[in-house]
Amino acid sequence: SLAELRIYFWRRFFRIYPAYLVSVILIVCIGQMQTTQGNYGSFSFFLAELFALRAFHAPYYSNTVTWSLYVEIAFYIALPPFVAMVGRRAMIPACIIGALVFIISDPGISREFALWKYFFFGILASEIALLNRDRALEENGRPLLSRPTLVVILVVGLIWLAADIAGP
Repeated sequence: SLAELRIYFWRRFFRIYPAYLVSVILIVCIGQMQTTQGNYGSFSFFLAELFALRAFHAPYYSNTVTWSLYVEIAFYIALPPFVAMVGRRAMIPACIIGALVFIISDPGISREFALWKYFFFGILASEIALLNRDRALEENGRPLLSRPTLVVILVVGLIWLAADIAGP
């Protein structure tokens, strides 16, 4: 519903933006508002930084420590349309396909683009956890996946993450 969507966006906004705003103000106060692009000091650069426009592919940013927030913002914006398009019943197959597409297209793409596979992995993990919980509640404690299977999935995911962080 529209009310749930509004609550979703407000919660995400207040989860990220206040801390981000403080970091931007601190960067300005200590004179570190700069970039390799040479546009620092301009009012347009300040506004791009203030409103986290890097999430929408603005060409530069000065607050490099917050790089992941730009990706999170993009994920939060993409999630509601993705859920609306795919629907609950097709969520797991759609996430598997989405993750595979981004894994296959990963080499040579920007780091921010490469992180989209984790968007699909996150949704997939959430859906599996919900299915496991619902199944355990419905069928007298018999979860969909056994604990050892869940541990194997976790270990494989951690190995994959470590390999991704290590780079090609």
